[in-house]
Amino acid sequence: MLNDTVALVRAMQVPGLSMATVQDGAVTRTAELGLARTQPPQAVTAGAVFQAASLSKPLFAYAVLELVERGDLTLDAPLSAYLPEPYVFGDPLLPAITARHVLCHTTGWPNWWPAGGPLVRERPPGTAFGYSGEGYIYLQAVVEHIVGRPLDAYMYEAVLAPLGMGTSSYRWAGAGTSSVATGHGREGQPIEPYFGALPEASSSLHTTPSDYARFLCALLAPGGGPGRLRVESLNEMLLPQVHPDPAVAWGLGWGLEYTAAGTACWHWGDNPGYKSLAFVVPARQEAVVIMTNGDGGLGLCEHLVGLTIGGDHPTLAWLARTFYDVPNLGLL
Repeated sequence: MLNDTVALVRAMQVPGLSMATVQDGAVTRTAELGLARTQPPQAVTAGAVFQAASLSKPLFAYAVLELVERGDLTLDAPLSAYLPEPYVFGDPLLPAITARHVLCHTTGWPNWWPAGGPLVRERPPGTAFGYSGEGYIYLQAVVEHIVGRPLDAYMYEAVLAPLGMGTSSYRWAGAGTSSVATGHGREGQPIEPYFGALPEASSSLHTTPSDYARFLCALLAPGGGPGRLRVESLNEMLLPQVHPDPAVAWGLGWGLEYTAAGTACWHWGDNPGYKSLAFVVPARQEAVVIMTNGDGGLGLCEHLVGLTIGGDHPTLAWLARTFYDVPNLGLL
């Protein structure tokens, strides 16, 4: 199996990967392969930090539900009621958008605000699934207003520090930061990674698989306490809110899969030069998170989910078809 993985790493022209597995609700194994940097060569270590991209979203959703537990936010209240001025002007349906709509991608907005143009909605809130990072930025503005602190400071205080995620941050790491693996393009060449101006709930998490696995352990062991949701909140998080496909549902921050093997929750990450995937099976107390520093990495992530979690996962084929227009992630 290791030989197959090494061969696939080469075929996908992914310089390196790092992963962590969870069994019985505890981190049981970490593994690294290949290079964090190719110029000059530097091996991937357990401490190598990756842009986790959209794996930022489930962790942010977790923090949002902590605010709900405290009574500072309500999932079904209009988000516009929490802000002193509208997030966007000229949208008569803005007052209908709730935190629940954001977390299950039913705001009706496109993925991102078009550069130089207005944010034009595609459908009314709550009517259909439509993946929207912009919705997460809206909810981020609400959270920052409620807590009176920037996102990165609040996430560290509320979730990262309590869960022991000491190498994780929502701040964008500057170019050349020695602990951060370099992103690489489709041909394995180093590329200039994307850096936002401000922390983003949707995509700016920098972390290691072992750190992210600590979050997955908390997901598998609710009950309250510092950085941990109560059972009722976790059940709400993993309750299907919308069904974009017969094989796919979306909860609050997570994609959901239902097969004969049981229920699983999952999410992927895709920033230029970085691809990642987290897959969790709550009933089996198992999870895996894989991070790569190459644009061909999603096929590799799919392969490693098969090796660690096992089984057939129709949601990953849906992901490949819906977002990449290919029948499976291995063809990316």
